[in-house]
Amino acid sequence: MRERIDLGAAAVRLAAHRTRWLDAGLTVGPVDWQNADGQWSQEAPAVPRRIMVETFKPGWTVSAFVTVDTAGRARAGFASVTEQWWERGRHLRSLDDWETLLDHTVARAPGVRLQPAQLVARTCTTGWSDWIHGTLWITADSLVRIRSGLATTLLQSYEAGTSARKAGRPLCYAPAELLAAHPTNRVIPVSAIARASFRRGLTTTSFTLDLTTGARHRLLWRSTEPAQRLLTDRLLPLLGRRLSA
Repeated sequence: MRERIDLGAAAVRLAAHRTRWLDAGLTVGPVDWQNADGQWSQEAPAVPRRIMVETFKPGWTVSAFVTVDTAGRARAGFASVTEQWWERGRHLRSLDDWETLLDHTVARAPGVRLQPAQLVARTCTTGWSDWIHGTLWITADSLVRIRSGLATTLLQSYEAGTSARKAGRPLCYAPAELLAAHPTNRVIPVSAIARASFRRGLTTTSFTLDLTTGARHRLLWRSTEPAQRLLTDRLLPLLGRRLSA
C-alpha cells in the first residue's frame, strides 16, 4: 500500500527550505494550498488536498514549481515568461523524499531552458553507425537532438510518411544534463555554425554542420521527414551563404 503524505508536516519541512532559499537570495512564493474542491489559497484548509511552492532567482530563465498531494503524488515544473512545463509525476514514499525533490528541483533550475521549439524530425541519428532514433528540435538559438531509445526506433521502423509535426510546442531541457545523459544527444547553438549543408538520398537525408570551434556534427533522418525544408526556412535567414541547401 502506498504511503500517504501529511501535508501539514510537508509544509513544516518546506518552511525550513524556504528560509534557506531566502537566505541564498532566491525569491520564494508563499505556500499555496488546494482544498478538496480544487480551490487554491494561501490559507491551510480544513481538508487539504495539495500544496505547491514557486522559487525564482534573477539570472534564471525559468521559475521552479514543486507540488505534492496527500497521496504522495508529486511533480516538479518550470515556467518562463511565455511557457509552462510540468515533468512526469512521481510517488513519494516519505517526507524525506519530499525534501530531496525540493532540493533537486531548485538545484536544477539555473540550468533549465524552456523555449518554444519546432519538432523537425523523429528519426534523427548522429551518424551511420548510430541507428537509434532521436527527436530533432530547433529553438530560437539551438538545434537539440534527444535520443529516443530502442523501443521507439523499432516502432518507427514500421511507420511511413512524415512523422514530425509542423506546429511549435514548448521544449524543456537542461543542456548539461542532456549532454551527460547520452553521448549521441546534441545541443548545437546556431551562433556556433560556421557552415552547414544538406545531402538528400533516396531513403536518408544528412545534415553536416561545421562549427566555429572546429567540431563537426552529422545528423541524419528519413527522407520522408520534412526536416530539410523546416530547417532551411528557419536557418537560411540566420546563416545566409553559410547554409547550402
